[in-house]
Amino acid sequence: VVALVDAKHALEKLDESKDDPASKGTACAQIAFSSTVLLNKIDLVDDEELSKIERRIKQANGTAE
Repeated sequence: VVALVDAKHALEKLDESKDDPASKGTACAQIAFSSTVLLNKIDLVDDEELSKIERRIKQANGTAE
């Protein structure tokens, strides 16, 4: 399963997922159950934000490629 993550809006969507701990939220769940995470639109964020996004993805799913 591949999850496509829009870098420009990733942190916003992952933060929305944090507000729904019972169901983990859609964004977090999609990442958590994926074997591969494809991060697109990385040209729209700076290096610092990209690092934050990558850390959040790894927190949700440490085994995804």
